[in-house]
Amino acid sequence: MESHYSLKYYQYELDESLIAQQPSTERVESRLLDFSKLEVNHRKFHELLNLDLLSQEKVLFVCNNTRVRKARLYAKRVSGGKVEALLFEQILDSTHFGCWKAFLKPSRKLKPSETVYLNENYGLKLVERFEGYWIVSLQDLHSQEPLTPSDQALLLEEIGNLPLPPYIKDYKGDLGRYQTIFASELGAAAAPTAGLHFDSNMIESLKAMGHEFCEVTLHVGPGTFKPIDTDDIRDYPIHREFISVGQVTIDLLQRARSQNHKIVAIGTTSLRVLESVYRQNQWRNAWSGWTQLYLYPGQKVHACDYLMTNFHLPCSSLLVLVASLVGVDNLHRIYKEAIEEQYRFFSFGDTSILPNLSPCS
Repeated sequence: MESHYSLKYYQYELDESLIAQQPSTERVESRLLDFSKLEVNHRKFHELLNLDLLSQEKVLFVCNNTRVRKARLYAKRVSGGKVEALLFEQILDSTHFGCWKAFLKPSRKLKPSETVYLNENYGLKLVERFEGYWIVSLQDLHSQEPLTPSDQALLLEEIGNLPLPPYIKDYKGDLGRYQTIFASELGAAAAPTAGLHFDSNMIESLKAMGHEFCEVTLHVGPGTFKPIDTDDIRDYPIHREFISVGQVTIDLLQRARSQNHKIVAIGTTSLRVLESVYRQNQWRNAWSGWTQLYLYPGQKVHACDYLMTNFHLPCSSLLVLVASLVGVDNLHRIYKEAIEEQYRFFSFGDTSILPNLSPCS
C-alpha cells in the first residue's frame, strides 16, 4: 500500500482525441462503463435501468443540485488591454464583505486599486492581490460604489459567461448541456459532471421502479482542476468547497441504511458531501459548512455503496478519490480498458458505475 501513495500511480497517457469537446447527442446516449459486479461491461447510460443492482432492490440516488454560475467576465484596462476574470468565491464574512476571490489574466501586469471596465456602466475594482488569486469588487462606475450581493447576482446573469473547463475548446453548442437536470442552487465554478447524463425521462423511469432520489449541495470550486503537485499524495493540501445537506436528505439516508437499501452517489462531489457529513455527525443532523475532506487509498469510505463518476484528469484529487473506493489496481484496470475502448473523457465525456471496495466497507 505504501507505494500507492506515490503520485506516479495516478498518471496515465491520454490521446487528446479522447477528451470530449461536445456532449453526447442525448444525455442518456453517453457510454457507461459498468464495474458494479467487479467485471468491466460496456453499456449505454440508458441501460442503467437494466442493471442487476436496480432490479434486485431499492436504491437511493444522491445528486448534487449545485448550479454553475456565469462567473467568467471579460474586461478592459484604461490602456485597452484585455483582462479575463473568473470569480470563484464570494466573501460574506470578513472586511471584504461582498467582494470575490478571483483568478485574473494576465495577473502579472495588473495592480491593486486598479479598475478594469466590464462595460460603460460597470467595472471590476482590483482590491488586493494574494498568492494565486485576487480580491475584486463589482462596482457601479457612475456612483463608484460596490454593488449589493443581489445586484451582483443579476449582473453576472446578464453579462457573465459560463466557465467551461480549460480542456474544452471553442464549444458553440447549448450551454444548458453544462448544467445538470438537478441544478437549482447557484454557486459552482464547474459542473458536477456525473449528473449530466440524467434526463427527466430517466429519473421518472427509475422512480417508477421504486428507486428514490435525494439532493445535496457542493459548490464545485476551481481547485477541482488543480493537479496534485506533491510526490506523496498524502501531503497535498486539498482545496475547500462549500457543502450543505438538509434534513429531508438526512431522513432518506437514515431510512436507506436502516432498510439496507443501496446508496448510489451521483458524482465525486455528492460522495464528498456524504462522507464529510457522515464524519461530522454520522448523518444524524442537517449540516452546512466548508469541507476539505481528502479521500485516498487506505481510508474507509462510509457514505455510499456505489459511485457514478466520469473519467478524471491524471494526478487529480478526484482520480485519487476514485482509487480510495476501488483500489489502485482496479483503477488502472478500469482506465486502461476505457482508453482501449475509446471512451470519451472528462466533463462532456462518458461515465462509469463503481462499487465501494474501501477497507471494511
